[in-house]
Amino acid sequence: MSDIEVIPGCTDPEANNYDPAAIEDDGSCQYPIDCNGLTLVTIDVGGGSWQEEVSWSIGGFEGSVGAIDACLEDGCLTFNMNDSYGDGWNGNTVTITSESGDVILT
Repeated sequence: MSDIEVIPGCTDPEANNYDPAAIEDDGSCQYPIDCNGLTLVTIDVGGGSWQEEVSWSIGGFEGSVGAIDACLEDGCLTFNMNDSYGDGWNGNTVTITSESGDVILT
């Protein structure tokens, strides 16, 4: 009797990262985001020091260091940058890109 190799991955064919070779679902499936007429963007913050002090908000979304997808209204929005210590973002940066990869803010 031979052992069956367990291949972890996304086993849902509806997911963006479906892996037909995967045998065991590892919880990594990622699904398309439906923004219901809003604009899908990726907000990516980081790269500097004292990252635990950095936070931000825009259009009802809030975050810290890392990348997240967000659905935003079209038009002019204000990107609020916060630092809990009060000495600035210490080299951390923000890049917002559209779903097609166009840089909206850097």
